[in-house]
Amino acid sequence: MAKNKIKEKINLKSKNILVILLALILLFAVIFFIKSIISGSKGISQIEEVDENSYDSSKVMRIDLSDIKSIKLNLKTADLRVEKTDTNPYIEYTNLYKKDKDNAYELKAKINDGNLDISTKVTGKELNMKNKIQILKIYLPKDSSLSKFKGKIGSGNAIVEEMLANNVDFIIDSGNMTFKDSTISGDLTAKAGDIKFDNAAFNTGLIKTDVGNIKIKDSEFGSDVEIESNIGDIDVSLNDEIKNYEFKAFLNVGNFRIGNISYRNIKNGFSKKSEARHKDTKYLTLTTNVGNITFNKNEVIEKTTEDEKSTDKKGKLRGDPLEGKERIMNLEEYENQNADETQEDTQTDQDYDENYDTTYDGDTAQDDTTGQTYTDNNGY
Repeated sequence: MAKNKIKEKINLKSKNILVILLALILLFAVIFFIKSIISGSKGISQIEEVDENSYDSSKVMRIDLSDIKSIKLNLKTADLRVEKTDTNPYIEYTNLYKKDKDNAYELKAKINDGNLDISTKVTGKELNMKNKIQILKIYLPKDSSLSKFKGKIGSGNAIVEEMLANNVDFIIDSGNMTFKDSTISGDLTAKAGDIKFDNAAFNTGLIKTDVGNIKIKDSEFGSDVEIESNIGDIDVSLNDEIKNYEFKAFLNVGNFRIGNISYRNIKNGFSKKSEARHKDTKYLTLTTNVGNITFNKNEVIEKTTEDEKSTDKKGKLRGDPLEGKERIMNLEEYENQNADETQEDTQTDQDYDENYDTTYDGDTAQDDTTGQTYTDNNGY
């Protein structure tokens, strides 16, 4: 009898524990279900709020023009496309609206004697663009050139094709700009974004990014070009040969490659003299704070000489030339490697190009062919 009573008590306790567990499971399930309903309703509410504060309709506008001599842009958020047309020039753009409300995101265009001026106009509260973005397309006549192209875009990407312009001043705060089959001069700035050239020509001026890469592909440079990036890579591939350029390069963190030769630790600068003297010389300056610099990486050039060196302000050699497989060399190794050549040469402490007289004072050299003397006081 005692054993039966003990078994009954154990069975009763087991049943009670089972009931309690089932109740807890049911309670957790109810709580989870209620939370799911609440979070779902919040998600729907958030979506509805976004929709309520977004433009929900658009309208494509077109304005035919007789001529375009210059362009001035002041856009907040928009994508830009510039290209040529076989017909008369025109502009096409998208305006955004909120139905049943006085909210509009429009472009206003003014034209006066071929001078085109386009700016953003916001009516009412500025709303979200959601899946709609404003697009401005400018179609230029064939064989035309612009006397001036000045523009600023707050946020958006720009693609410019077949444009000829001598005076360009173009800034994008957030976004990329690309130039294809175009010939321009002036200043280009992308504060947060990339700048690209593809089969284009940049005659003279500044190409600059604060945070972003600069890539020049199959293009040409004119007489004086500066390229600068605070944080980003600079990759330049030109149709012209390296020997036609007299240039300087500066970087703090990153690698520098000219043709098939690489360098490291050129914080104090790298300079190379041009073989095309006087009027045919082209000047190029490449600068980045953090990033790599590459100039015509597929071109084969001779190894480092006096005309290709990294220097400090006093003209002393700095940096580690890395040839072929980029073997690391420090300054002491480099100087020891060239010590015998230096003693045999009548020059003071570096090799000079074989086309120049080996007797010189400081940075002065003489051309054996013409007899003309060249002087460089800055180690350039």
